[in-house]
Amino acid sequence: DMWREKCVIHDGSLLFGDASVWTLENLQVLKTRFNDNPLYDNKATFDKKFELQLKGAPNAIYQLAMEVIYVYYLFPYYKTVSYKTKLSKLKDIASWNHIAYDDKHPLLNALELGIGATGTYYNTAKFEELSFVIQFSINMKQRTSNERRAIVQDPWKLKEMIVQTKGMIGKNVQMQHIVGHLLAPDYFECMASSGHKEMIVQAFKNRIPDVQEIDIDKRLYEIRQVLEKEKIGIVNFYHNPDLLEIWKPTSPKTVVKPIVKPTEEVKDPVENYSINSPIEITNLGNLVFENEDILQ
Repeated sequence: DMWREKCVIHDGSLLFGDASVWTLENLQVLKTRFNDNPLYDNKATFDKKFELQLKGAPNAIYQLAMEVIYVYYLFPYYKTVSYKTKLSKLKDIASWNHIAYDDKHPLLNALELGIGATGTYYNTAKFEELSFVIQFSINMKQRTSNERRAIVQDPWKLKEMIVQTKGMIGKNVQMQHIVGHLLAPDYFECMASSGHKEMIVQAFKNRIPDVQEIDIDKRLYEIRQVLEKEKIGIVNFYHNPDLLEIWKPTSPKTVVKPIVKPTEEVKDPVENYSINSPIEITNLGNLVFENEDILQ
């Protein structure tokens, strides 16, 4: 909520009080230095390249770079990227230009647990993931604050902006899923995987009222609405073991033709899940989970 209100709709800051950090001008400067200057021929580490890209920039650009990194690290949960690493990266950027900041800022606590799991590519393709955040923010800032508010309040207008940004970046990035969830968590699933979304839609396609709908996020939203009406409770495609087993079976199943009496009814296995079935999160491996406290 803080990033949406203070930085996407307005031009404020997360970590630097009343400073105007997320302005169109600052974002364009950062884009020129970072997105448009990837330093592909430089064999240095990402951090060293980032330091070179920012060298000589005004303090406001370093502040913006820190907050873009903060947004990047909001989603990965602690088993994907440790809290210590997240704080260390922010501290490193601040040290490059002696940027003063409160290393005990309350918002830093949101980085400790994270929200969900990300794949290896999220770390190895950090350049593309950060480029998405910067370009998305520029696309938003090119509109008035009222227009920006209207976009974030309408999930499907927001999705159009995400798709537009993806086209400009030219690559599939996990941030295209993460930005949607951060800004509109009631409409976009807490998952950073296109593959998982496709698997869920395929497994529950009989729950999609509008068979003509092709947008993956709209289809997921429709599935969720139908499932929640059928059963009492909130549907979670990762935490509920019965739902998880339907779209991501733990082992291949042998298809056996059942012997059914003429009077018996063969029920859809999707209808037999239990919302309240217990599950141990630590057994989920690299699956995504949600820390709902961060999103309140």
